[in-house]
Amino acid sequence: MIATVPALLVACVVIACVAGLALALVDVAVFGDPGVRWVGRSLGDALLGLAGILIVEALCAALIVALVGMIRRDTRLSNHWRRRVRFARFAEANGGAHAFGAPVPRLTGTLVHEGATAHTRDVFDFERAHGFQFGNIVLSPESITIRREGRAWGFIRVRLDRRVPHVVLESVRAGRTHPRRFGRAGYQAGQRIELEGDFGRYFTVYAPDGYGPDLLYVLTPDLMALLVDEAAGFDVELIDDSLLLSAPTAFRVGERATLLAIEDLVSRVGGATRRRTERYADTRPGAVPRVVVAPGGRRLRRKWLLRATLPGALLVLLMVRHVLVDVLRLAG
Repeated sequence: MIATVPALLVACVVIACVAGLALALVDVAVFGDPGVRWVGRSLGDALLGLAGILIVEALCAALIVALVGMIRRDTRLSNHWRRRVRFARFAEANGGAHAFGAPVPRLTGTLVHEGATAHTRDVFDFERAHGFQFGNIVLSPESITIRREGRAWGFIRVRLDRRVPHVVLESVRAGRTHPRRFGRAGYQAGQRIELEGDFGRYFTVYAPDGYGPDLLYVLTPDLMALLVDEAAGFDVELIDDSLLLSAPTAFRVGERATLLAIEDLVSRVGGATRRRTERYADTRPGAVPRVVVAPGGRRLRRKWLLRATLPGALLVLLMVRHVLVDVLRLAG
């Protein structure tokens, strides 16, 4: 592990001081004090000379550490810009663009909790050329109030040809390995749907009330089998005209294996979902066939009641306690 600059500074100062002290003592003992003759021959003058030597040694060590820190910082900056140039060239060669950091896309689905401040990092946008984008979402420090997992995770967004009802497939595997991941919104239990077969062993399925038949139209046995085989470790979401896949951890976008895996997911899972939804139409009141999903199917209902009630109840209890303390103090 590479030492940090403060640790390196302390180590260099200590080593320089010890080495300087040892050399000075050898100089005095062996050579008759020629190295510190300028400070006199008394013990006090000798100690003062040694202190001066140690100070000079410490200053030299600090200067060396500062130079090393500058070199390391310049190296990191150089590597950072090389990385950005390499990613930009890769994206342009494949008909896309690369962005190091940007606000979270508008269609985030459940990738980010309400109120959480987040930004994207290393986003490869092939929306125009190939209809998808991928990258990482990183929570800003001010949005993290407690220690929890999942402060950064990868996402893949595939554009669909039709708008579809809001459907969420929460990965059981990701829930076991990252049980407190930040990217899960928590939906009302009444919207949970049990599908036939062993699909429930891999995904927990949520769909708006009354949209069970629509879900079955989209999630055919072939598509469910493909999701189990290829995307069991991802949270999967259909929202508006997008398919979103959310990984429990950030993508290592600099690795070729990661890029190949993402390409395979987009080609197989994204392609199958796009083909399955290209003829979908919501015929309910309020929906325009082939264009819009009815209001009731656009978004799942979240567990707002508990989230809103608990902080309010705590606030009321604190106010009541404060009033009671004041009353008792006045009565006493």
